[in-house]
Amino acid sequence: MLFNSLDFICWFLPASLILFFISAKISFNFAKLTLIVSSLFFYSWWNPAYLYLIILSILTNFILANYISKSKNRLFLYVSIFINLGILGYYKYYNFFIDTIIETSAFNIDTLKIILPLGISFFTFQQIAYHVDLYRNKSKKSSIIDFSLFVSFFPQLIAGPIVHNSEILPQLCNKTTFTFNSSKFISGLCLFSIGLFKKVIIADSIAIYANCFFDSVINTNKIMFAESWFGTTAFALQIYFDFSGYSDMAIGLGLMFGILLPINFNSPYKSITIIEFWKRWHITLSRFLKDYIYIPLGGNRHGSLKKYLNLFITMILGGVWHGASWTFVLWGGIHGLYLIISHYVRSQTKRFNVKKSDYLNIILGRMSVYLMVTIAWVFFRAENFDNAQKIVQGMLGFNGIDLPRFLSLPSDVLLLNIVSENMIRFNGAFTMGIFNYQNIPVLFITLIITYLFPNSNLWIEYKGQKKAISNLYHSAQFKSLNKRKCFWGGILFFISIKSLFDDTSSEFLYYNF
Repeated sequence: MLFNSLDFICWFLPASLILFFISAKISFNFAKLTLIVSSLFFYSWWNPAYLYLIILSILTNFILANYISKSKNRLFLYVSIFINLGILGYYKYYNFFIDTIIETSAFNIDTLKIILPLGISFFTFQQIAYHVDLYRNKSKKSSIIDFSLFVSFFPQLIAGPIVHNSEILPQLCNKTTFTFNSSKFISGLCLFSIGLFKKVIIADSIAIYANCFFDSVINTNKIMFAESWFGTTAFALQIYFDFSGYSDMAIGLGLMFGILLPINFNSPYKSITIIEFWKRWHITLSRFLKDYIYIPLGGNRHGSLKKYLNLFITMILGGVWHGASWTFVLWGGIHGLYLIISHYVRSQTKRFNVKKSDYLNIILGRMSVYLMVTIAWVFFRAENFDNAQKIVQGMLGFNGIDLPRFLSLPSDVLLLNIVSENMIRFNGAFTMGIFNYQNIPVLFITLIITYLFPNSNLWIEYKGQKKAISNLYHSAQFKSLNKRKCFWGGILFFISIKSLFDDTSSEFLYYNF
C-alpha cells in the first residue's frame, strides 16, 4: 500500500487513526497493539506471503536482544548480525552474486525467482543498530510490544527513516505520546499534504521526462549534450522530490499518531560541499553508515590515508545497500571519491587559510555539488554500464555540444511532437510529445523551487527528534500553525487528491531499496 494511493488516504489512514485514538482511551498498551496490527496489515497489503518474514524477524531479534542484554557476549551480537545480513543477502543479493559468478566464470548456476520484500533493508539495519547499542550499553532492553512497534511502525517501515531506539522507545514509554494533540495532528497533516504534493504533482510529472530519456538510451548510439543534461536533470529532480515527499509524508504520519521521527531530508541540493550533501541527504542512512561502519573501521583516528580508505569503503557499502547491481557499487565509489576530494580540499583550505567571498562560495559550491551529484545519479539510474557511459559521454560533450536538432524545428513540426505519443528521433536526438524546448522552463522552475523555497520542516517549524529527552514530547514543542499555512496545506492536499482521482499513483523510488 502506497502513501500516495487512494486506498491509503481514503480508508486505511482514517480507520487506523480512529482505532488508535479509541484504543488509547482504553489502555496505553492496547493503543500500541492496535498500531502494531495496523502496521502489519499495512505491510501485508503488498504481499501477504511476506508477513511471516517481518514477524519472524521481530521475534528472532527480540530473543537475541535478550541474550545480548543479559550476557554482553560478543558472540550473540555476531550471531545477530550474521542472521540479519544473511536474510538480507539472500533476498536482495543472491541472484546478483550468482549472475556475477556466471559472467566471470564457466559455472552455470540457476538463479532463483526471488521477490525483494519491501523495507527489508530498512528494518534489517534498524534491528542491527538496536543490538549494537545494547551491546555498547547505549540503550536498554525493551518489552516485546515496544520492540515490535519500534520495528513495524508503518510510517517508517518501508523506506525509513532508519531510527535509533533512543529516539523512539522513550516515546513509546511516555503515556502523553498517545494523547491526542491538535497541534501535532494539524502539523502532521500539513506536512503529509506537502509531501503528497511533492510526490504526486512534482516528482511524478518530472518522472515522465526522466523515464523517457533513460528508456531511449537503450537504442541510441550517441546522446547529445543538451538532451543528456535535460534527461539527467529530470531524474535528479525526480528523485529529489520523490524522496523529499516521502520523508515529509512519513514524518507527518508519525506526528498524526503522536510520534516524532527524525528529519531525514534537509534540502541537500543547497549544500556547498559533498560533505554537507551527505549530512542533508538520507540523513539517517548517513548516520548509520558513520556510526556502525565508518567509525568501527577506524574513522579518522589513524591518519589521513586510513581515513580516506575508510570513507571509500563506507560509501561502497552504502552503494551496495541501495541495490544489487555493479552500477550501485560504482555510484557509491564515485561518492566515496567525492568525499575524499572534499575532505582533502577542506584540509588544504584550512592549512593555507584560503578565504573566499561568502556569496561566491555559496554559488560555486552549490553549482559544483549539483554537477557532481547529477553525474553520479546517471550510474544510480542507468540499467547498465554501457547506458551510463553513453549518457556521461554526452554530458561531457564528447559527442559535440550542438543543441539537438528538434530545438530548431519549425513550429508545425514541434506542434506535431507535442501531441504525439510516440518517440521521434532526429539524427540521434529524441523527443516525445513533452520533450521539446517549450518544456525546458518546467525543469528551470522546479530548480528555482529547489534552491529558493524553504524546506517543509522549516515551513511547519518542525525541529525533528532529539535523543532521550523526556520533555521533548510536551505540546509546547509544537506551535499551532496559523490559518494561512493551514489554508495552503489544504489547497495542496486538494490538488494532489484530484490528481490521484485522475491518474493512478506511482511507487516511491526508495521502495525499491
